[in-house]
Amino acid sequence: MADKEKRRKGAGRPKERLTYGKEWISYGQRKKRWQKLHPHTHREPPFDDGTWVYTAEVYVDDLCFSKMTAEQLTALLPTLNKHCFVEAQTANELQEVFDGKRTAKVRNIGILAYILRRLAERDLICSDWQLQAERQKMFVSARNTPIKANKLASYLSTFLNQIKEYNGVIYKDDIPPTYKAKMRLKNEIDDLITSL
Repeated sequence: MADKEKRRKGAGRPKERLTYGKEWISYGQRKKRWQKLHPHTHREPPFDDGTWVYTAEVYVDDLCFSKMTAEQLTALLPTLNKHCFVEAQTANELQEVFDGKRTAKVRNIGILAYILRRLAERDLICSDWQLQAERQKMFVSARNTPIKANKLASYLSTFLNQIKEYNGVIYKDDIPPTYKAKMRLKNEIDDLITSL
């Protein structure tokens, strides 16, 4: 039984196994375990009068990255190919990227990170998408450097700041010429993801 549990299906990535039996634990212990399971979330664990019972085994790497259907992937693909990927992907190739079986080369990390964040907000991909993308080595830069979670977060922050920075500016000369194009792209992405 133990040998079967150690075997890894698929790509051979090691899995982190966190097993919790039926036990009463303090809120502090519960919070530590919650943070280990969800390292990139700022939410607090569910509160239940200082006690919480785990009854299942959780395999962190087995959490599904994408919950999107083939139709949703097909609808999203043109935007990703146009603005994010160096080489155009097919719907099947994109699904393989999200399954961690393939790597996609990215030319614009900020736009990709924004799209993934919006997908996570709609619950179409997992909430810890940055960490999962890094672990499964889904994306590399144009220079073939693996894109890590902190890089996705940094480029996402830069993209959002470039859009927010010029809201409410009175003089048009103070607004860079790329601002309107980025706002149009943001609105296009928002409309697309809302329609999925």
